[in-house]
Amino acid sequence: MMSKDWIGKWADYLGDKKAIYSVHQKRTEGYATINQKGEQLALNLYEAGLRKGDRIGVIAEFCIEYIYLLAASQKVGFILVPINYRLSKSELKYIINDASPKLLFVQDQWIEKVPQKSELPSVDYLMMTSLLEDLFIKKSSVLTTSLFEEFVIDEDDPLFILYTSGTTGFPKGALYTHKMMFWNAVNTGLRLGITDQDHTLVCVPPFHTGGWNVMLTPMFFHGGSATILSHFDIDLVFDLLQYDQITQLFLVPTMLKLMCDHKRFNRAVFPKLQFIITGGEALPLSIIDLWKEKGIDIRQGFGMTEVGPNIFSLHHDDAIRKIGSIGTPNFYTQIKLIDDDGEEVNDGEKGELVCKGDLVTPGYWNNPEATQKAFINGWFKTGDVLTRDAEGFYYVVDRKKHMFISGGENVYPSEVEKVLMLCDGVKDVIVTYVPDEKWGEVGFAFVIQQKGDELSKDQLQSHCLGHLAKFKHPKHYQMVSQFPVGQTGKIDRVSLKKEAEIMVKEESTLKLS
Repeated sequence: MMSKDWIGKWADYLGDKKAIYSVHQKRTEGYATINQKGEQLALNLYEAGLRKGDRIGVIAEFCIEYIYLLAASQKVGFILVPINYRLSKSELKYIINDASPKLLFVQDQWIEKVPQKSELPSVDYLMMTSLLEDLFIKKSSVLTTSLFEEFVIDEDDPLFILYTSGTTGFPKGALYTHKMMFWNAVNTGLRLGITDQDHTLVCVPPFHTGGWNVMLTPMFFHGGSATILSHFDIDLVFDLLQYDQITQLFLVPTMLKLMCDHKRFNRAVFPKLQFIITGGEALPLSIIDLWKEKGIDIRQGFGMTEVGPNIFSLHHDDAIRKIGSIGTPNFYTQIKLIDDDGEEVNDGEKGELVCKGDLVTPGYWNNPEATQKAFINGWFKTGDVLTRDAEGFYYVVDRKKHMFISGGENVYPSEVEKVLMLCDGVKDVIVTYVPDEKWGEVGFAFVIQQKGDELSKDQLQSHCLGHLAKFKHPKHYQMVSQFPVGQTGKIDRVSLKKEAEIMVKEESTLKLS
């Protein structure tokens, strides 16, 4: 049976070798110390009445205490529920009551956003994270670490409940098991060549699977180490990449673009960095080239909370040759592309990505209906539309939910965006859709111009001729200076769609008057 207690194993093998450095806390902890504090925390929580399967909600930025909670949960079988501290009080109330944690840890600065304990019936204990240290110092009066030998943690037991963004309704809590974390770490290590000498920087929030499972837990599995930031601070990131020992780094595309646009980028040096991993949307060639000039390769990939999350990886040697590709499936990953009838599609044809195996979630917490809808014949339906070329490289066409139908034809915004990105003067573009009296739905393009350029709707429409079928051409264009960004660092397409609908409605009202 696979070991679930990674921190404990590396404490035995590596002693107090550095595991975590928290920049904002100015603290460094080794594996042995994290293991010892994790043990003490687990015993005290057990003595307080928490058992295997009980949920521990956490409303906090990344901090060392979060890592102690992970260590304790691996030993006893607690389930961590990282909760988005940027949500409103009513949104927090929904998630807390849905997950029904017995214990809720809240970082001091977020306590005013948390509902009253009387509104949270499952919560027996509500603690500030600043008081966590008491649980590490206090010795259990009756329990010892020999208690851990009695616990049987199955590989299918959840370690996390990770809530999705809820853009199509109430958030859903994806179950993330010990088995998923193990195979994700194996896959990631094989593709990236992680060893106990590697060091990463984590600046993605902990309520997002990317914060935990793109790089951090794979590093722990291989005995590596990490620097954690409580939030993305671009100046700190530049400093750390220059002076820290960071060898591999995950950034979402928005972060990469922000760094390229920063005044420090041209003179910045990254002496230890091997490559940057990114995913979520395809990077323009110009961004890849800018980092290449710095001697840094970009490794694009693709994943999702419910699967892995690391599903595909594109080796940096293919970054230019296969621009726009998410690469090939990771080692222990079962995938296929299917049409609406559930049949596999051929090379070059669009199909929905479905996944199966040890990396796939068993379902959603307390939501059998959503779980049932997510699977087809044992395969998890991702909702992503992909194609595969003759060499076995995969490309994201679009999220199935982003697709719209114009005049009876399916339109995938990502395809339109790629064409518009080739137009002179276009720096970035997002295509959404709005209702249309004649065609049902039509495209609406938000465009960021290159500095010094002045683009017109006619220029953009002319560029689409010869590149796209007429039904794919956006009907509406809007020049903007930037795109709204959601809480996970990705572009907020939902906000843009709402903005587009308001603009079209106002335009229609003006014409009528």
